[in-house]
Amino acid sequence: MPEILTEYTESWCSVDSKRRRKSGFNLFDLFILLIVAAAVVLIFWLVGGRKSVAVEGAAVKVTYKVEVTAVTEDYKDSARVGDTVRDGVRKSDLGKITAVKVSPMTSVTSNILTGEAVKAESPTKYKVELTCEADGSLTQGRVSIGSYNIGVGTEIYVQSYGFSGKGYCVAMSYEEGGEPDGE
Repeated sequence: MPEILTEYTESWCSVDSKRRRKSGFNLFDLFILLIVAAAVVLIFWLVGGRKSVAVEGAAVKVTYKVEVTAVTEDYKDSARVGDTVRDGVRKSDLGKITAVKVSPMTSVTSNILTGEAVKAESPTKYKVELTCEADGSLTQGRVSIGSYNIGVGTEIYVQSYGFSGKGYCVAMSYEEGGEPDGE
């Protein structure tokens, strides 16, 4: 019987010594930590770290596109380059039109006979894409033109001389160095 206790004690001691050896911090652990830290830095850099962020409240030059749909034949050519654009609800200035693109309005409909989705052009309705420029500011991570916060997806009621309609901002960019927007 003493032999069994001796073997059990010896095997217990060897397991305990192995456990002590594995509990220390070694160079392999440091290598893994460095790889994880490098991956985190790379992800932040790829997501948005490459573009320099404008200073909070800084003046920025804003270029944005508003897409107005369901415009009739009579008004499709009413928006002109150089016209001033304002918000149709708040009546605040939203800059000047720098480009106008008119195209037939398309919609996706279902073919009743075959059941497939078909892209169809409307013969009487048009899509008008206005490219506008304005002086704005960056406040709380949002671009503002005067008191109007604007971003991609923002619903905008645009008005200019001879043209008005409801549309959405479909693209926007800004760069530092614009004139103060004079709220």
